[in-house]
Amino acid sequence: MTASSQMQLIGLPTAQPATSESDEAYTIDSAAYPIIQLCSDFFGGIGLDPTANPQKTIPARHHMTKADNSLNRSWKEKGAVYMNPPYSCADVFLAKLVEEYLLGHCPEAIALIIATTACSKKCGPLIQATAAGQCWIHGRLRFRYGSKERMGQIGETLTVPSTLIYWGERVETFQQTFNPLALAAL
Repeated sequence: MTASSQMQLIGLPTAQPATSESDEAYTIDSAAYPIIQLCSDFFGGIGLDPTANPQKTIPARHHMTKADNSLNRSWKEKGAVYMNPPYSCADVFLAKLVEEYLLGHCPEAIALIIATTACSKKCGPLIQATAAGQCWIHGRLRFRYGSKERMGQIGETLTVPSTLIYWGERVETFQQTFNPLALAAL
């Protein structure tokens, strides 16, 4: 039985193509929130960014942009995954990440999502059933917009907090690495 079939059996979402680009917001590092640098250091280098912007600004060995449609491709042998999915379809990207992780296609992964997504009816059960750790980030992050009308502009801080979700075996190291950013690290 495939990981996707197992997820459907227990009522968890499975990956399907995204259509919206209006909510694309890409991670940027700042002195207060060096998310990308911390992820790269934690992994010993990011293997794959499956939600990369066209400029491929995340320092990963492999990138998949919207044009590549990472939801329909295997992430096998790409290494550790860092993902900041589009808000409107974070559930399908998280389902794809979990599927690839459960299949053994990525050794570990971190997803940066907004806290409301982590607590939603669609994503909450998936995260609770599969994730090894979470870091609820203290304060608000800024992102670089990806929509055509605002491409490259740095946005205002979000009105809700963000959280890092971790899949992997190094939970204690994850907590130690991201604790400086944390409101709570679980």
